[in-house]
Amino acid sequence: MNLRLTFATVLMITVWAVMSTWFQPSPTPTVEQLLPPQTLAKSKQIRDSLNSHAQFALLNLPATLQLGSRKRLLRQIHESIPDLRMLCISSPPASDPSVAVRLTLADCSNGEQDRSDTILFWRSTSKYQAEAHVSLYQALATKLAENLTPVAVKQSQLFAPELVRSASWQAATDDLVLITPLLGIIIIAVPLLAFWSLAAPAFIFLTASVTTTTTLLLFNLSLHGGFNALLLAVIPLVWAVSSMDAAHLVERIESHRRRGLSRCFQRAVRELAAPCAVTTATTFIGFGALALQGDSPLLRSFGLTAAAGTLLAIVFTFLLGWLLLNHENTAHSQRYTISPIAAMCHTLVKAALRHPLSTLVLWILFAASLTPFATRVTLETPFPNIFSHGHPLSQTTEKLQQSLNSDLRPFTIYLAAEKPSGEDRKRLLHALNATTDYLTKLPESRLVLPAAIVQTVCDQPCLEDTTSPNQWKELIDDSGVARMDVFFSSLDQARQREIVAWLENFDRTMLGHHRLVFDGPGYLYPAVESLGVSGAVNGLLYSLTGVLLLLWLVFRQISLVAPALLVTLLPLWLVVGCMGVTGVDWSLALLGVPAMLFGLAVDDSIHLLWHRKSPASLNFILRRNALRSGAALTTTTVMLCLSVATLSLSSLQANQEIALLLAFGMALALLMDLTLLPAAINLLRRKSPR
Repeated sequence: MNLRLTFATVLMITVWAVMSTWFQPSPTPTVEQLLPPQTLAKSKQIRDSLNSHAQFALLNLPATLQLGSRKRLLRQIHESIPDLRMLCISSPPASDPSVAVRLTLADCSNGEQDRSDTILFWRSTSKYQAEAHVSLYQALATKLAENLTPVAVKQSQLFAPELVRSASWQAATDDLVLITPLLGIIIIAVPLLAFWSLAAPAFIFLTASVTTTTTLLLFNLSLHGGFNALLLAVIPLVWAVSSMDAAHLVERIESHRRRGLSRCFQRAVRELAAPCAVTTATTFIGFGALALQGDSPLLRSFGLTAAAGTLLAIVFTFLLGWLLLNHENTAHSQRYTISPIAAMCHTLVKAALRHPLSTLVLWILFAASLTPFATRVTLETPFPNIFSHGHPLSQTTEKLQQSLNSDLRPFTIYLAAEKPSGEDRKRLLHALNATTDYLTKLPESRLVLPAAIVQTVCDQPCLEDTTSPNQWKELIDDSGVARMDVFFSSLDQARQREIVAWLENFDRTMLGHHRLVFDGPGYLYPAVESLGVSGAVNGLLYSLTGVLLLLWLVFRQISLVAPALLVTLLPLWLVVGCMGVTGVDWSLALLGVPAMLFGLAVDDSIHLLWHRKSPASLNFILRRNALRSGAALTTTTVMLCLSVATLSLSSLQANQEIALLLAFGMALALLMDLTLLPAAINLLRRKSPR
């Protein structure tokens, strides 16, 4: 065993363990990182101008909880949390099932509510006091733990929008602890089984860990981000990408050593430098295409980070190879044997060359069978259902959504003064009443806060009085801005755009002294999805154009470039078909999958087609490259699939879907490279005049 390699591997394991504790979550919410700053500027300005901070939480207590314990719990919550409004929220039966009726509120501070009701907790405090107070859901969670048994606490359903973000960070932290050791096991076990050499897994592990650690450091120090949940996917991606060139280098060195050749490292570098540079360029284009789009800052950061990791991978591969593997100038001759994996790849290529038409027909039939499922895939906004089905918050969210018939994505609307006259309190309340009345008439409107609270606890003279202290003054500050949170039933994107257009028209025609500014998860997340679609499409087009130009510059033959593009693009369509079969829809976290898969899938094609300065026939070159690189291609694909598949253990649903789609796509891409690529080339060559 190479002592230098052993020492470097142990040292890197220690460094990786220490560095993993340094990364802290970004203080900026993920949705605000995804949207362009100009989109958030107006709502942020209005939000900062408010003198009060409003929070709400929903609680559903278990039906088995005794009435006395229920009353005592609610009384202690009401007495211990200042400025708290506590109301029972229920859904009356609808006469027309297709129309969502409004939710009703009732004062339940005395604990006499019906057991089936959900309790709404609302607190509006000064924004300076809000910084000193514990968040509302944390205070409620503490009271539940103090007054209920662990079984009752587990059965209780507590939900708040800010809880989703904190829970996602905790899930990402737990996932990192679980996934990191598995990545190390995968990158050691797979090369060990493939090459039967301790040096191979040690070198690949060292290269991957150095590259990944350096990439994450560059992101945290240079991009001023702080770690976020979406970038968790960068770790297995960069880890797997950085192992690809390292596996090819190890395989080629071992091959030369078994042949008894001298200067094995130098020979391997001469043979691999050009194809590895081209595959690095294609992968860089695939990730870098995401960095070129300007619609989403976070997707741009994701592309920059992954592209930087791709460049660092090839640098560290050959640098560490020169330092750690270039220790023998002569090799001992021994009996040369062909790897079983390479022999299997050679058999697949040979069979495809013998039966090209049958191979092509089988792939066409497979693609056609998935086409009906691919057409079912649509775009969705998963928030707040971002966790796996087994996660406690996921179960709580789904139950509350069903009981309230609401998506639990508050659509926040700020009513701000357009003119100095609009700051008059009487005019502001008049505009607020008019806007609230318009919102409640929408068929999908379920609840409008704080208007519903005021209407519950305040009688008609109280509502009309705008001068003396009343309930409105407790819920509306003196900043000249009123805030409304609207809860809708489930909306598709087309219906939401229609409602926003109606509200904008209401703003222009009915509000002379005020303007409406939209904010909140109900508005921002669909906007993120719309911008993400355009960014993903642009990224895929950039990636396709760049890879096409690069392939043409390298091979300069349409009979090679066209099949390479075919086996690179077809997996994308099959992945979409897989989404339709499994019921996965497009969401923002998945919009980068096509560009990533495209950049990674083309690498295997380049290694199989590489024939610079070779006078042999193309069929011979394909079979030879399958023998020379088949083990590395298969090993790197297996490592990539398994590394990405570790995300399936994540508590975040998007990471699980990324694991499924990328692993499925990469496995298909390798199988197509070994079968469909030779078959397509053979058919084109038969029809070529040359």
